[in-house]
Amino acid sequence: MPEKPSFASEYRREQVELVRQTCLYVATKLGDLLEEFVVVGGLVPSLLIPEKSLSQSEDAHAGTMDLDLKKVKSRKRDRQIIIDMAAWSR
Repeated sequence: MPEKPSFASEYRREQVELVRQTCLYVATKLGDLLEEFVVVGGLVPSLLIPEKSLSQSEDAHAGTMDLDLKKVKSRKRDRQIIIDMAAWSR
């Protein structure tokens, strides 16, 4: 099995975009179950902090080639963390 890339530049844009599209597709298919799942893993940094918002001195997250989901009991706390992180990154 080949090693995972260490840098964002080592992932092909088409591959990363396919993972993002898959995330959106899965979210639409989950329907009423959407509240029971959260995205975890390597896709999260790019969902929280868009690459174009980074300064030139900041490196983008290396990326991912898969979609990781976790089933959760309550997302109320997760939503608050995301809101807090979004406010912090502005």
